[in-house]
Amino acid sequence: MVHPLVRKHGETGRDALYLGGTAEGARIVGMPLDESTDLIAQLWEHTTTTDDVFVQQWNAGDIMMWDNRCTMHRRDAFDPNSIRIMHRTTTAGERPV
Repeated sequence: MVHPLVRKHGETGRDALYLGGTAEGARIVGMPLDESTDLIAQLWEHTTTTDDVFVQQWNAGDIMMWDNRCTMHRRDAFDPNSIRIMHRTTTAGERPV
């Protein structure tokens, strides 16, 4: 899937890096493969090893919400014997006129 590397947030107008799923197999169109692979690896390294990374310490009853348009997110490994209940909710608001 081809998509822009940087997207503008629809409401704030701020730029947001959009790396997609994983670094494996990703490339930047129009850039030599080796340079593209290196740049994507650097971006992933930068975005996942900074002080700006939030890690949720889960407790019973916790809920998490985020804005998919500007938040990178993933799950870490978990005990496969535990019970996980997940619900996805999508909301739509009115656009300013």
